Order: sequence, then C-alpha cells, then structure tokens
Amino acid sequence: MKKILFCAIFLSSFGLLAQNDMHANIDLQFRFANPGARAQAMGGAFIGLADDTTAIFANPAGLARLASTTVVAELGNTDRDNNIPFYSGTIDRVALQDFEFNLQDRDFPETTTSVPFVAYVDTRSRLKWGVFYAEQANFERRFETAGVTIPRYRNPDYLSNNTLTFFPDSDHFIDLQMRTVGVSAGFALTERLSVGVTLNYNDFQYEGKTDLFIPDFQALFPNETFNPAFLDAIEPLIGDSLARVDVDGDDQAVSVYAGILFAPNPRFSIGLAYKQQPKFEYDFTTNGIDTNTLEELPTETGVGDFRMPDSYGAGISFKPTDLFIFSLEINRVLYSELAEDFTAFFANPVDPANNRQVVGDVTEYHAGIEYIITSTTFPLSLRAGYWLEPYHALQNEKLDTQILFGYTDESGDFLASFRQNVFLQQFAEDENHITFGAGLSVGRHFALDVAADIADETSSYSLSGIYRF
Repeated sequence: MKKILFCAIFLSSFGLLAQNDMHANIDLQFRFANPGARAQAMGGAFIGLADDTTAIFANPAGLARLASTTVVAELGNTDRDNNIPFYSGTIDRVALQDFEFNLQDRDFPETTTSVPFVAYVDTRSRLKWGVFYAEQANFERRFETAGVTIPRYRNPDYLSNNTLTFFPDSDHFIDLQMRTVGVSAGFALTERLSVGVTLNYNDFQYEGKTDLFIPDFQALFPNETFNPAFLDAIEPLIGDSLARVDVDGDDQAVSVYAGILFAPNPRFSIGLAYKQQPKFEYDFTTNGIDTNTLEELPTETGVGDFRMPDSYGAGISFKPTDLFIFSLEINRVLYSELAEDFTAFFANPVDPANNRQVVGDVTEYHAGIEYIITSTTFPLSLRAGYWLEPYHALQNEKLDTQILFGYTDESGDFLASFRQNVFLQQFAEDENHITFGAGLSVGRHFALDVAADIADETSSYSLSGIYRF
C-alpha cells in the first residue's frame, strides 16, 4: 500500500490577523484606514490635512486647528469577497522543478454593517480635546475547502518512499472584533506648529476554529489503487475530524498615537504621525488524531499573542485655491513585528531547510483631492483618491517550487512533512484602491459626507453626519 501523508497545514498559513497558522485566518489582512467618509473618499490621505474631527486618528495635532466644537457619527458597510483561490483541485509535476497549478477558487462573501466611529471634539479653549469610540476591526466569515492533491514524491534511491500527499477537506470560522474608546488632545505651540496625542483603550474579542477532515481517498485520488483493507478501515472515519484548532480571546490593552502638524501658511501644511499599536493574548486548544494509528491525540492548550503592527507616516496638503485641496500621504507599516509572536500549530519541529515565515514592512501610498462647488444652494464637495495596499502577509523564505520539489535530511531521506509549508507566495498580490465621495454642507451647523472605497476583493462604503455647534 502506498504511503499517505496527511498535510495538516493545508495550502497556506498567510493569515495576518491572528499571527498563527489556523487556516480560518487565511488572507485576512488588516487595513489601517482612517475613519470618516471624507478621509476615505480622499484615499485616506489625511495626515497632512487633519482639519476635521477624524484627526483624532489620522494626526491628533490637527485638533489644534479646529474652530468649531463638533459631534460626528459614521455608518459603515463593507462587502468582502473572501475569495479562496485553492478551494479544490490538483497540483501536477510537469518537470523536475516545474509544477502546474490546476486549482479552483470559490468566493465566500460576507457583509458587515456597523457604526465604526463616533466622536465629540471641544474647541472652546486653547487646548482642543475630544473623546471618541472607534471600531478598528470587525471581521466575521465562514468558509470551507475541498481536498487538493499535490505531486507524490519519488526518490530514485529510496523506491519505498512513494508518498501520496494532499491537503484535506476543511471548515473554518473566525469572528474578530477590536473596539476602542479614548481621549485626544491637540495644542498649538505657535501659530504654525501644533502637536497632539491620542490615548486609546482597546477591547479585543477573538473567536475562531479550523477543522480538517479525514477524506474519501478513493474520490481524492481517482487514478490510484488502494488496498481494499485500508479502504474498509477508513470508510467509517470519512468526514471525521483529523485536526482541529479553537481560539478564544478576550483581552484589553492601551495604545498611543502622536502627531505633529506644521502649516507655514494657510495653503500648505505638512504632518507627521506615529501609531503605537497594542498586543493581546488569546487562548487556544488543539485536537487531532495520530495519522498512523488513527487514535485520538491528547488535547493541548496554550496562550498565543496577537500583535497589531506599529506604523508611522508623513503627509502634505496643498490648497492652490480656496476651493481646491490636494493631499498626499506615505505610511510605513511595521508588519515585520508579526513574525516576532507567530504561533505555529502545525509546524514541522525539525525543518531541514531552516525555512522561516516572515513578512517585511510595507509602504502604503495615499493621494486625494477635494473640490468645493459654491454655486449651488448648499456648498457641495466632490472628492476622489487612490491608495496602494501592498501584500503584507507571512510568507516562507523558500520559494513554493523549492518546497514542492522537496528537501532531504543528511542521510538523503525525503522529509515529506516539509511540504506542509507551501504556497505562501503563490497567491501574493498587491491591491489597488479607488476612492470617491461627496460632502454637502447644510447651513452653518450640519454636514453630510458619503464615500466609497473600491478594490478587487473588498468594497467599503461610509456615511458620516457632522454637527458643528
């Protein structure tokens, strides 16, 4: 009978949020968008502008420039495709180190509607201050996968090493929430220079599970011949759990944002901002069976870390006329911090290739414009923008094809378990975001802003109401 390898790592573990290889986290990439429909419509380019209540998040130094005490509330809606590009299929070897990916994808769409931001800013003293509530993370999704087979390994010097390898059927769920309340203050050091700080109290809720199932081998490998005794033994177990991971987190932490804003004249400003993000803890439980004896393994428990990466950025804002604003922003997000606290549930403890899962820091580019039409009964602002979201998930240092080809130990024996670490680069892709929106000022006190952020995998919409006293 052919040797069979249960690849319990599935296809990839490039989930970002939980910094672990629980498959429910696959391709969940955190976005650090500034709140508010106006900022969203302008591509999030707000560090150098920071001239409304959402400066609390973008650059708290901007609060010092606000003239009116303000209340703002935002309603948001996000549609996610949740595309799984390896829902099912096969991977075939066409040459020694050349592989053909015949994979089928499938969408598992999710829609989230919430109130992501509410704030009050008081400008009646020289120290401008505000309080707020923000929803920084709100993810919930379910998806499943069917089996995927990968090329068997044949070592000409070790003919007995004829191994069938595959990734099993699976079922996944994740619900991640991070809600923040805090206080922010901005102070003008001079007429041109202001500073600000935001203190956040963050509440973290994290629940999820990954379940891998024992497959129907005859259906998964239709061209293979199996020992009838093996098929009879495995038939009652088809669909039973092969490995399961459950996570449950409920933690709180404090974080701080800080900013500087310099405006040498009314038409130009430049801002700098830094965001120190929190780290949380979550509990996990793992269950599984011994793939040789098919007996249940002892349940293991532990504690993992969820680290939000820090970021810093710079932005400029230029007003060539009183009715036109142009804004640019560059953000550096320290995603390399994610690899410091990575929890591997399915890792091979002895890695012959010394492979590591790493992620580099990325640079996001944001640009936005605003044009105000004053010839209408109520002033109308038209906005548009763009921002680049580089791929920022944990990946293997080794190429996918290198790992598929396989590594051997010092004796030359193939270590098939190393193949569990594949496909972290196969589907990496940057994402372009196109944004647009409008704002309507009704009288001296009330304004309404709408915005849309459209990308390949995600579409976000926002409605903000603003009241100025």
